[in-house]
Amino acid sequence: MVGISLSGGGARGAYQAGVLLGLSEIYKDHVGTGVFPAPYLSGLSAGAINAAFLAATPGDFSEGASALAALWKNLTPQQVYRSDAVSMGKIGFGWIRDVSFGSMFEKKIARELLDVRPLLKLLREHIDFSNIQKNIDRGHLKALSCSAFSYNEQKTVTFLQAHPSIKDWSRPDRYSKTVEMDVKHLMASSAIPILFSPIQVEDQYYGDGAVRNGAPISPTIHMGCENIIFVGVRYMGPSRFQSFETFPSVATVGGTLLNGLFFDTLDMDLRRLRHINEIVAQTEKLRGRERSKHINFMLIRPSKDLTEIAMDHSAQGLPSIVKYLLRGLGDERDSAELASYLLFDSSFTEKLVEIGYEDALRERQKLNLFWESANSQ
Repeated sequence: MVGISLSGGGARGAYQAGVLLGLSEIYKDHVGTGVFPAPYLSGLSAGAINAAFLAATPGDFSEGASALAALWKNLTPQQVYRSDAVSMGKIGFGWIRDVSFGSMFEKKIARELLDVRPLLKLLREHIDFSNIQKNIDRGHLKALSCSAFSYNEQKTVTFLQAHPSIKDWSRPDRYSKTVEMDVKHLMASSAIPILFSPIQVEDQYYGDGAVRNGAPISPTIHMGCENIIFVGVRYMGPSRFQSFETFPSVATVGGTLLNGLFFDTLDMDLRRLRHINEIVAQTEKLRGRERSKHINFMLIRPSKDLTEIAMDHSAQGLPSIVKYLLRGLGDERDSAELASYLLFDSSFTEKLVEIGYEDALRERQKLNLFWESANSQ
């Protein structure tokens, strides 16, 4: 069976929605029905939201993928975070009070830079979480997982809703926890540090699933999946050399930190997986029989630089006050990296959905071979 693993990346999650739409169409053409092309779904941050949306699809997978793409294509910043002057003013006052006069107040009030209560409302309106268990019971879905970082334990916790045959796992720096998936688990997985407030789930506080996550692809493997499609949001074309007349701006540093949070661990984990597969292959040759598990995987990532696209759309897509604050951290190019995470505007997200869709269709032949290989096992 096949699994799909989705990384994080804020507004870049729209790219994944486009890829998933393409995957659904290719698989429907391949088998003639709209059944789930991947009964194992895993994600973190924005990827967790996309995975849960599909896991909660009441019927045809392609219909769910179409609905997810439509949601991203018509998104507005106001549906994700509050950007009105009053809300931003209250948050700004809290930071000024705590930073400037912190020693005078025992209780701190600064928790985030953006109020994401609108996102909570949006997810409740569009995801019927009761359908997840129904899809498991029907055999359409084997497992759904989403990861978050526990500030209490300083560990990655993978929330898991799965078929009874799939058991919890534990490692020194991470473990899984069987739950009945709810909106709070998705909010916890998507709580980007500093930008969004930590989310309380039961007796612990959680942050974005990419935080200190050295093995973002492990949940899909632990669920028992041996054929995985990874969907990243990092462009791997020629790197851009940036010269600085003065020191790098705060926007440049902030964008670099977010890139490290969402991108680097996935790439390192994939390199590790390739290395393990090579060792497994060599072991099979030497011993004449299989003793370790080979993971067959495929990676789909942007064919275009999403940061460049964000720079073209941030002027019209970002709320005025957010745009004003970003310009205070650096010029338009410096702020483009940060903007690509916060640009929940249809002018940007619709373009990303289109790119993701085209990138998936470009891999049609490889995907068909991938599914054939997986189904023959």
